Amino acid sequence: MNTPKAGPARVRLKLFDMDGGDCEIGEDAIDLDALTDRQLLWVDVEDNRGEDTAAIVERLVGRLRLDDGVDALQSLDGKPTLQNFEHW
Repeated sequence: MNTPKAGPARVRLKLFDMDGGDCEIGEDAIDLDALTDRQLLWVDVEDNRGEDTAAIVERLVGRLRLDDGVDALQSLDGKPTLQNFEHW
């Protein structure tokens, strides 16, 4: 029996805006300094269990200024987790 080959990891970014205009954006459009308290940047990485996922996560952690977030994000292992970081 042939196991299908996993496709490439996929990144989806959506900017939710309470004042309207929700939209999908590209990685190059991430501007943390421009986000307001009425906006939410949603980042979804669809893991394919390949090496490209780790590279994507590392790139996004740097772009999102999450410093040491790589280990925490990779430790999720595809399991949903809800955490409250209050003002973070």
